[in-house]
Amino acid sequence: QFGNFEIWKVTEQTTLEKLVDHHTWCQERHVAYCRENSERFGRIVEKLTIIIDAKDWRLGLFTRDATKFLHRISKVDSDHFPERMGNLVVVNAPMLLSVAWKVIRAWLDPKTQARIQILRHPSDFVPVLKSLIDEEQLVEEYGGKAKSTLHGEAAVSPEAKAHATTESEAVEK
Repeated sequence: QFGNFEIWKVTEQTTLEKLVDHHTWCQERHVAYCRENSERFGRIVEKLTIIIDAKDWRLGLFTRDATKFLHRISKVDSDHFPERMGNLVVVNAPMLLSVAWKVIRAWLDPKTQARIQILRHPSDFVPVLKSLIDEEQLVEEYGGKAKSTLHGEAAVSPEAKAHATTESEAVEK
């Protein structure tokens, strides 16, 4: 859960640069996962739908280091993983997150901004998530049928195969 990420505690153990490196590694793993799913489903899978649970987020978490970290990873994603993000949905978003969003969105191009939704209540985010993610792949806590796994990823069920993300737009540079 992103909502209670206290970056100052993490940076007691590591550096912002190592956190950015870890984010880059995660993105590379997602690219490999898309490639594996392309082979599994017999069609191109190259877009990610990202869910960020902002439960317990508070303005005190929006520190200078947190801002630096978010800016750096958005630059990494923009420079090295363009057009990978299909959609990003922030769920359980407290009202104060809109203040932070106004700062963060300025770092993103308008096309990327349009793919991001910040939603507060399950009555708002469950229908959105179900429109983006097959119910068999969406975890129960967000209105789906999948069980959460140890790593926070839903297992891909055979039933979900027919509903895999298939966007194959050319990457614009």
